[in-house]
Amino acid sequence: MPESTEDSSQVVREMAASVSATNLKVVAEGPAFYTNQAYSASNDAAAGWRSINQALVGKISESIVHTSPSEGASAGLMTALLIKNQQSTAPLTAGQLVPGQGPA
Repeated sequence: MPESTEDSSQVVREMAASVSATNLKVVAEGPAFYTNQAYSASNDAAAGWRSINQALVGKISESIVHTSPSEGASAGLMTALLIKNQQSTAPLTAGQLVPGQGPA
C-alpha cells in the first residue's frame, strides 16, 4: 500500500527534527571536546619538559659526584648552574645588558 503524501511529510518533519537535535548536541559539546584536547596536549608537553629536566639534573648531579677534589671550584659552579636552571629565570630580552658587561 503506497504511503500518503501526508504521512511522507510527517516522516520528513520528524527526521528534520531529529537531525536538528543531533546537530545542536554536537555543537553544544564542541567546546568541552576542544578544551579536553588542549588539556591533554598541555599535559603531554609538561611531561616532556619534566623528562628533559630530570635528565639534565641527573647529568649535572652525576658530574658533581664524580668531580675530584682538585676540581672542587668547578663543582661549586655546576651547583650554581643547577640552581639557576631550577629557577627558570626568563632570558634577557633585546636591549638588556648583562650586569658587569655593559658599555664602558
